[in-house]
Amino acid sequence: MSSRSLPVYSLAVGLAAALVSGPAHAASEPLAEPPFSTEPAALLAAVNALPAPADAAADFVLQEVFVRLDEKGRRSYTARLLYRPLQADAARGLGEMRAVWSPWYEERPTLDARVVTSDGRVFRLDPKTIGEAPVNEGSPQLFDDRRILRAPIPGIEPNAVVEEVIVSREVEPLFEAGTTTTLTIGQAATIRRARIVVEAPKSLPLRFSVRGTSAKPKRTVAKGLQRLELELETVKPPEEIEPFLSPELALVPSFLFSTGESWKSVGAAYARVVEAQLQGAKLSDIAERVVADEKRPEEIAARLTDWLQQSIRYTGVHFGEAKIVPRSPAETLSRGFGDCKDMSTLLVGLLRQAGVPAHVALIRIEGDVDQGLPGLGQFDHAIVHVPGQKPLWIDPTNASVAHGVLPLPLQGKYALVTGADKLVRTPTARSTDNLLRAVREYHLVEEGPARIVETRESIGALSAWYRSGRPESASERRGFAESYGKSVFGAEAMVRYDEPALGDKSEPYRTRLELEGCQRARSTGLQAVAQISSAPVVAMMPEFLKRPPEDPQAPEKGWRKRELVLPCPYRAEAEYRIVPPPGFVAAGPLPEKAESRWGPASFSQELSVADDGTVTARYVFDTGSGRFSPAEVEGLAVGLRALAAGDDPVISFELKAAQLFVAGKRKEAFAEYQRLIALHPKEARHHLQLAAALLDAGFGLAARESARWAVAVEPESVDALVELARILQHDELGRFLQPGYDRTGAIAALRKASGLDPKHFLARASLAFLLENNAEGVRFSADADLEEAAAEYRALHELGPEDDNRLLVLDMKRGRLDELEKDARIAEPTPLQKSALVAVAMAKQGAKAALAEAEKLAREREARRTVLELACDMLVQLRYYPEAAKLLREAAVGSPNAYAMQARAALLDKVRHYEKLDLSGGDPATVIKRLFVVIFSPASGERELNALMSRQAKKLGQGPLERLRRSFETASYARTQEVLPPVVLLDITLSLLEVSLEGDEEIGWRAVARSASAPGVSNEWFLVREGEEARVLASGEPAALLSEALRRIEAGDLKAARRWLEWARVRDLGPACPGESEAETLRRAATRALASIEAEPEHVGPLSQALVCAQGRARELTAMLLARALVAADKGVALLGLAEKELAFDEAEAVLAKAAGYRMLGKTKERRAFLEKRLEAKGDDRVAARLLCSVAMETGELDLAERLMRKLIETAREDGAGLYNDVAWLGAFRAQVPEMAIEEARRAVALSNERSRPALHTLAALYAQTGRPDEAMQVLRKAVDLAGRIDSDDWYVIGRAAEEYGLIEEAKRAYRRVEAPERPFALDTHVLAERRLEALE
Repeated sequence: MSSRSLPVYSLAVGLAAALVSGPAHAASEPLAEPPFSTEPAALLAAVNALPAPADAAADFVLQEVFVRLDEKGRRSYTARLLYRPLQADAARGLGEMRAVWSPWYEERPTLDARVVTSDGRVFRLDPKTIGEAPVNEGSPQLFDDRRILRAPIPGIEPNAVVEEVIVSREVEPLFEAGTTTTLTIGQAATIRRARIVVEAPKSLPLRFSVRGTSAKPKRTVAKGLQRLELELETVKPPEEIEPFLSPELALVPSFLFSTGESWKSVGAAYARVVEAQLQGAKLSDIAERVVADEKRPEEIAARLTDWLQQSIRYTGVHFGEAKIVPRSPAETLSRGFGDCKDMSTLLVGLLRQAGVPAHVALIRIEGDVDQGLPGLGQFDHAIVHVPGQKPLWIDPTNASVAHGVLPLPLQGKYALVTGADKLVRTPTARSTDNLLRAVREYHLVEEGPARIVETRESIGALSAWYRSGRPESASERRGFAESYGKSVFGAEAMVRYDEPALGDKSEPYRTRLELEGCQRARSTGLQAVAQISSAPVVAMMPEFLKRPPEDPQAPEKGWRKRELVLPCPYRAEAEYRIVPPPGFVAAGPLPEKAESRWGPASFSQELSVADDGTVTARYVFDTGSGRFSPAEVEGLAVGLRALAAGDDPVISFELKAAQLFVAGKRKEAFAEYQRLIALHPKEARHHLQLAAALLDAGFGLAARESARWAVAVEPESVDALVELARILQHDELGRFLQPGYDRTGAIAALRKASGLDPKHFLARASLAFLLENNAEGVRFSADADLEEAAAEYRALHELGPEDDNRLLVLDMKRGRLDELEKDARIAEPTPLQKSALVAVAMAKQGAKAALAEAEKLAREREARRTVLELACDMLVQLRYYPEAAKLLREAAVGSPNAYAMQARAALLDKVRHYEKLDLSGGDPATVIKRLFVVIFSPASGERELNALMSRQAKKLGQGPLERLRRSFETASYARTQEVLPPVVLLDITLSLLEVSLEGDEEIGWRAVARSASAPGVSNEWFLVREGEEARVLASGEPAALLSEALRRIEAGDLKAARRWLEWARVRDLGPACPGESEAETLRRAATRALASIEAEPEHVGPLSQALVCAQGRARELTAMLLARALVAADKGVALLGLAEKELAFDEAEAVLAKAAGYRMLGKTKERRAFLEKRLEAKGDDRVAARLLCSVAMETGELDLAERLMRKLIETAREDGAGLYNDVAWLGAFRAQVPEMAIEEARRAVALSNERSRPALHTLAALYAQTGRPDEAMQVLRKAVDLAGRIDSDDWYVIGRAAEEYGLIEEAKRAYRRVEAPERPFALDTHVLAERRLEALE
């Protein structure tokens, strides 16, 4: 149904308004005169006397409405509007009058207008210009016979005064029992004055209401007429309309009046109208067929409603009285369509026929009915009411809402049930009645994107919204669901989409969407993440409330002036169920439980973990009543912004085994990996995960085995092959590219992986890097595969972004100028590529071209200097030394480091390619240079070295070449290759080498080599002449020089022997024995010096002879050296005799010698007795105490050894680290390691500054034995790094750690690798290993 209200005409449509004049006003007020009665000039003057409003397009002077009702309630309207347009746009917009009427009960309105221009011209509306047409309702579902009049206003222009009048009359009352009329006052600009007058016979029950203003109408009664008059001054247009205002709020002033006696009378009258239409309706066949044997009223109503909505379409044909009178059921059925009155009347008839009482009820959709104004004009819709203990309300025009539920606009409204004596309030749904619930199940896989299943269900108004809004086409709905899955979850594909049939409204509207390949949740094999969000629960809240403050469209603080009312109070629940892959658990704490309230609204979040590892996150938002005061709106906006601005929570999972591993629970971690392997025996993944964990824990061999199992399970898996290669690049202790890594196996695995997938970036990149290294882990060495590495890097560039600098470095290391230029131009130049281009330009075209290239590539001076310096380094590596010097001088200009740069350039000027040097001679200096070539050149071997070594050097073992390389003062020779290629080192060293000589061809030479490239560093070499050339004897080792001296003595060349003794720094020959020759004296001195370096068995004879004639201090020293030679010769008896006869001068030496003699003779008892007796005699003899301690350790007497060691520690003056290490080591052999032993081992490590391998090994062993395998392996790695190798004893620590981790077979394998000592020793590591093996087996 339609309400009857006087239209408000906007500025845009011409403001054809509703102004009327009542009785005449005072003649002194031209503006108060009746319409068109004031002289034009007076009217113009009166209006112009009013100051024009600032910034207004038009000045509305007066708006009047006069309504007169007769005894039947028929209404006559006269509306008058007086205004002046101030702008041309306003004149155009106001240039038309309009009036609408319904011919079935209204006369054709009359339109009149007068225009007085600012210069006094007068125009009057010509009736011939009035046009008439049907009203276009704008809806395909509504048809009526209303008409519209339109007329152009003549002469309207800025500053003209315009007076419009519209007169309308009813020929029949709209509804005899009474109507309600609404008159609205207002324009797009301020109205200076407005007046409404209503006159009616005193007998009419005239009631009124005023909204949107505090003004009250004046009521008078005279001459049988009652009169209501409302006057308003300065009626302003509505302020900026805030969104989501209450529907009951009056934004502009309005005056309402009614003529109904009471709601009872109005309801009764309309009931008579409905009953008349129902009279004689034949509906039994339909009712019986549809209802069947159903007896429940609510179910009967549901069946009949469904039938009606399927059989009758909603269409309004409002011709004549059909605007308020429903069609008869027969007519509605025959037509197959009807409006709300028709459908409600038909449903009432069907319900009654089925034995269910029912009535038509009138209601208002927009706003609500004023219960104090009985009449028919306020209603615009008809529904059905079924009385009962739980009354039913049915809107037959809405097929989307569930049975028994009214659409939102009809809830909580006053309704007039026909036949009732008062208005009845319809039920209002609570927020919980309008529920949206989304359950999102994330099914994470072990690797890759997840499968997600979303189930959404809605009830109440939200269910109706989904039903009414869904597209008719099933394919379109599926397309929407698929797009939704891709945008929200990043899904690759939609697997399934289920939706309900529209017919069954008794169930929630439920959809189920199954997606796969969802990037919203994914796994990487070791970690899985799922992104969740609270957004779904607040998605239906107004967007402007969620905008951040910095958003230009965000409302300012304090902006809200009126209550905010949501059109649909609702409750939304979003539940996430995140199911991790097998073996995964939640990582870290989950977000805490939170609850917030914003006025009537509430929000909560709660996350939990189930026993099976599933994480459940639940978000709930409830609008409550949905009505928010301005202050509550502020709080609501703050809360919603916080939700919108916060990052979506990411729920992380990690492999339980990995989590246990990181937490230090290695045993449990390895067991979990084994469980996963058993769970998925045909998958490589878990084998690889176990391999990675084993490698990280230091079990390189076990890691290799597990990785090989992975490849055996999935031989075509590229990822498995790449991981195998990574593991093979570590040694047995898990150290990267250390000697002992499996280069051959790693390369083979990577080549196979690249063959299976030539575009696998990691496989190709790993192969390229590995090829740069040799079997010892030395990068860019001559025996690395640098050519193949370069080819791999070029192939990598074709696959995608790659660090092209690696290829440039390879080009430099290989000295490939052309390739360097080509590779430098592959991509957008990096600093290294720019420098390469400059270097190439310098090498090929000279300094001018190089500087021009540098200027082009680096405009700023500092950047250009950097490019030039780097280009200089490249030229050096490419062996373009003069060119490098020139560039360096250019870079030095203006540099704060100019002096050093110029000095370096000067050195580079002297560097030449070593191949161009004359190295053909056999003189000592040339031989030294040739030796440098052998040492620096990776291609050289033992053959080249032997050609330069003397026969004596070979006999003395002065090689091999690697020992010379390691001892050479260029320190860490192999590692320098990463800085400069060997050939460049050769060029620089030999070009700048200076060799100074002393000696001659007969004696031999001492050569000192110095290079300007390493100031302060020199190398000492000794050479002899063999044939026509000098040959190298030694690089400064005194033993070799003393051996040469002895050789010369034997040859009778005493002069040369003396020189060699001097070079060996033996200057004191000691006193000669009686009758001793010079040769014997020299021999004795040389032998004694050799023995002081390292006593050998062959020294026993010469030292024994020397002892015969030696006197004083010389005799004492000779005796001590002879004792050491006897130890080396294993002559215990002679040693005991020597100790008794010759070592009494030094008690410590005597004790050491006797103890050693007893030990060599296997006389442990005697040795122990001797030492104990010594300590009884001299309790502070530290040497005896140490030796007795050794006896105790050999025999396994822990308590004795510990007691002695602690006493030694108390009085220790030196070697504190050794003592602490020894006493700590005793703890390893006790049933339970004392905590003090660990502290002492730590002390030993600290005192040695972590440079004592034995101390590190002891601490590692004690950690392993006390259940601290992580610390044990960490310390062991330090010991291994210090020694540069894995020693036999280290395997005991590895075995104990493996035991602690539950890796029993790995532990056994490690224990078996601990070697037994040459002499049985009770406290040897091998004893500990054997004990553990016995315990395990």
